[in-house]
Amino acid sequence: MPLVMLPLLATLAFSPPEKVCDGISGVRGFAAHAQAAPNASSLPDSKRKRRKLGGRNSSAALSRCVRFALLQRREALLHDFLVRARTETPEFVDARAYPLGVGVTIGPVIVTKDFVGSPIIRAKVSNRRGVPVSFLLSASIASDRGAQSGASTVVLLHAFETRTIELLCPESITPRALTWSTLPL
Repeated sequence: MPLVMLPLLATLAFSPPEKVCDGISGVRGFAAHAQAAPNASSLPDSKRKRRKLGGRNSSAALSRCVRFALLQRREALLHDFLVRARTETPEFVDARAYPLGVGVTIGPVIVTKDFVGSPIIRAKVSNRRGVPVSFLLSASIASDRGAQSGASTVVLLHAFETRTIELLCPESITPRALTWSTLPL
């Protein structure tokens, strides 16, 4: 694809979908015109390879680029909608920091429920030692009715590093208690 097309595709990525669809025929015409431009080369005409103008490959590549730009635009719109719709409801916050057995502290912790009802755990994990540490971090959530759910992740922290982790529990429960466990790797 000619480099001339990249600014045009960037413009299409941030245009409303109906305008992009209306402009596809104009884009194809522009692409054919850009490919038809003479090639600046020092080789004589007999040594230059000739390329077919407006072949199927260039049209297909342009079509894929436009579709990809549309999908990126739709993904951004969906993300913005979910943020504006406030699809997560807070369940509880624990502002305390708890020491874990591998030289790491965890806290504060925020637990929310997504629009499906699955708990999402966000916690700040800090390495208090001067050496890197890696471990399996598991969270277990219990509800008032005795239902339990859990999630795990592998965490690698460099010396004195702090990171926020996010865990999604697959079951739809209302969390009331949270316990942590670790396994050094």
